[in-house]
Parts: sequence; C-alpha cells; structure tokens
Amino acid sequence: MSASSSPSSMANPALVGAGIGAAFAVPALALFSDVAFSFYRGQAEHLSLLTPEHLLTVALPVACLLAGYVFVDRVLLSPYRNLIKDIKIIALGSVETGQFSGMPELQAISRMMTAQKNEAHQLQNALSYSQAELQKARQDAQAAEKASRDAKAAQDHMIETVGVALKALRDGDMTFRLEEAFPLQYERLRHDFNDAAKDLQEVLSGLSASVATISSGSTEIASAADDLAMRTEQQVIRLEETTASVENVTATVQKTATATAHASEVAVQTRERAEKSGAVVIAAMSAMRDIQQSSSQIGQILGLIDDIAFQTNLLSLNAGVEAARAGDAGRGFAVVASEVRALAQRSAEAAKEIKSLILSSTQQVGKGTALVQETGSAMEMIVTNVSEISVLIGEIATAAQSQANNLSEISISIGQMDQNTQQNAAMVEEATAASHNLSGEAKELVRLLKHFRVGAYYEFEGEPSPLRVVNSENNSNAFVREDSHPVIDDGWEEFRE
Repeated sequence: MSASSSPSSMANPALVGAGIGAAFAVPALALFSDVAFSFYRGQAEHLSLLTPEHLLTVALPVACLLAGYVFVDRVLLSPYRNLIKDIKIIALGSVETGQFSGMPELQAISRMMTAQKNEAHQLQNALSYSQAELQKARQDAQAAEKASRDAKAAQDHMIETVGVALKALRDGDMTFRLEEAFPLQYERLRHDFNDAAKDLQEVLSGLSASVATISSGSTEIASAADDLAMRTEQQVIRLEETTASVENVTATVQKTATATAHASEVAVQTRERAEKSGAVVIAAMSAMRDIQQSSSQIGQILGLIDDIAFQTNLLSLNAGVEAARAGDAGRGFAVVASEVRALAQRSAEAAKEIKSLILSSTQQVGKGTALVQETGSAMEMIVTNVSEISVLIGEIATAAQSQANNLSEISISIGQMDQNTQQNAAMVEEATAASHNLSGEAKELVRLLKHFRVGAYYEFEGEPSPLRVVNSENNSNAFVREDSHPVIDDGWEEFRE
C-alpha cells in the first residue's frame, strides 16, 4: 500500500466507528419518523371530521410536520441509508460504490469509505499480481535449473576437450586444433586457442628454420673468429714494428728540428752581422764621398795656389825689370825679386806635384768609391739573401718541429692502436670462445626443437643440408630438408610429466 494512503488508513478505525454509529442511529430515526407519521396520520383522519375553520387551524401544523418529515427523510436519512448500503456492499467484498452528495460531514465519511474500497481493490489486484509473479518465478527457477544442468554438462565437455588440446600442446603437437564447436559463450575461447596454437606453430616453424641457419653459421663464425684471431696477432706484431720505426723516425726528426733551430739562430746572428756590415759599408761610402768632395776642394785650392804663384812670378819679373832699371839702387831688390820668382816657381812646381797627386788620389778615391758602392750593393744583396735564408731556416725549423710533434702524436696514436689491437686480440679470443659456445647452444636448441611437431621436418644432424619448400596439410609454406627424416620425439622429458 502506498504512503499517500497511510494517514487515511490510520484514521479509518474512527471513521468506521462513526459509520457504525450512524448505522445504528439511522434505524432509530426512521422508527421515530414512522411513529410520528402514524400519529399525525391518525390525527389527520380525526380532524377530517372537523369543520373547515377547525381544519384550517389544524392543517398548518400538520403541513409543517409533513414538510419536516419529508425534509428529515430526504435530507437527513437518505444519505445515511446510502452510507449503510455502501458499508454493506464493502462488507460483502464488492468494489463498486455509489455516488454521494450531502452535508460535508457525510461527504467526508463517504469519501473515506470510497478510499477504503479503492485500497481494498488495489490490495486484491496486488495479491493477484503476486500470485502470477510467484508462478512465473517458479517456472523461471525450473528453467534456470535445467539451463544450469545443461551448462554444466557443456562446460564439463568443454573442459575435457580443452584438456585434451592442452595435453597435445604439452606433448609438442603444434598442429592440434579444436574443430568441434563450443557453446556460444565459449566459442571465443576455442578461436583464441586455435589462433594461439597457429601462432606457436608459425613461430616454432620459423625458429626451426632459423636454428638450422644458426647451427651452420655458428661453425663458420668460429672458423672466421679463429682466422681473425690469427690476423689480429699478426697485426699486433706489425704494429709493434711500426711503432719502433716511427719512434726512430721521430727521434731523427727531433734531432733535425734541434739542428735546424740552431741553424736558424746562427742565420739570425749572420743576418744581424751582415746588417751591421752593410751599415759600415754605407758609412764608408759616405766617407768616400766626403773624401772625394774634399779632394775636389783641395784641387780648387791648388788651382788658386797655382794662380798665386803665377801672379807672384809675374810680379817678381816686373820687380826684376824695375830693379834693373834702378841700377845699383835696385840690385838688392832684384835679388829679392829673383828669390821670390824662384820661390814662386818652386811653389808652382809643388802645386803641380800636389795637383797631380791630388788627381791621382781623386782617381783612386773614385775607384774606391765605385768599389765601395759595388760592395754596398753586394752587401745589401747579401743582407737580403741572409734575411731570406734566415726566414727560410726559421720556417724549416718550425716545420721540422711541427713534423716532430706530429710524429710524436703519430707515435702516441700508434701506441694506442697497438694497445687497442692487443685489446681487440683479447676480445677476438673471447669472441672465438663465445662462437664455440654459440655453436654448442645452437646444437642444444636443435635438440630441444626436435620435441615439437609443427607440420615441417628438419634434419639437423651433421652439416645442414639445403632447404626446400613443400606443401603440408597444416602449413602451406613449410620448409623441410631434402633428406629429411621423421621427427625424433626425444628431449624435454620434464614437459611430459
């Protein structure tokens, strides 16, 4: 029952009590009305014998009583009679009810009774629905029990089938497939198993082919590793010899660089000395030019002396002429004039000799000046050549030192190469050992793969034979050896337990 009907349900006992009280009061009022009506009817019959005046006097109260009776019967008693009728109908279990209109109190009682009937009707409907649902639930339970039995049987069969498939996989049969259809809810499991088995078959088939290649390749790797180890050892010896040779060349170049550096220092000193000699020659040239200028000046002075001697000789001649004219008085003056003339002659002769000497000296000075100029030019060329030689020797010294440094670096690099080669030799030995281990592991892997049946057959004994492609029922591109034998089912015994 709904929550909205709960308050009315709580008030229903009081309303029912009021209805029951009304049910007892209505017959009483009806009985009183009947008695009163009978009484007034008798009085009316008695009064019918009276005169009209008396009848008029009596008719008014009688009409009022009749009107009151009708009012009480129609207005007051009729609703109660309908209410009693509805209560009786409800008591009999009927869900039909009549319409009621009247005083508010009676209308409220009627509405309450109508609500009671509606609730009773809903309760009856709910009961009928519950019975139908109970019957349906019983049928569903029976169907579910039957479905559970069927599902358990199907599940047991499926588990048994999957167990057989897993045992086949455990035994190494990768070609086994679940062909029988499973129930719809387990069909995905069957497809997943078949797909997984197919993937494993493809992987193991490819792995078998790869192992065949690894088995044959590991031997070649081991042989190549041995050859590489021998070549690496020879390379180590040659690098040691090369290192010694490079060290000797480095020492020789270092000595050459040292000698070249000393030669560069000597060339620098020679250049400085040549520059100083060039400066001395330039100073000598300047001095020779000064001497030549002085000789020219002396020649001019000698010309002046010669002129003076010539004038003195003329004067002495004039003086002698005048002294001869003077006679004895001029005899002394004539002697003096003669001496002056002789002195002038000697001066002239001395001036000529000095002039000739000066001319010869001037010529020698000119020759010396020319030689000094040639010497200056040669000295300049020498200074230039010595400077160039000094620069070249410096460059040679720098290059020799650079070569010495490069050779030192080369020697260090070759030493490092020697160390790396020795390390490589050790690594090659380790790789050789690892290749032999790889060959052994490949053989072990071959032995383990013989446990599986993947729809292709491989021959791993001895040297691997060429592969050829054949058609198989479970693998259209399976690889087998040309001289293949059946698979030997040995190895991995622990997986058979």
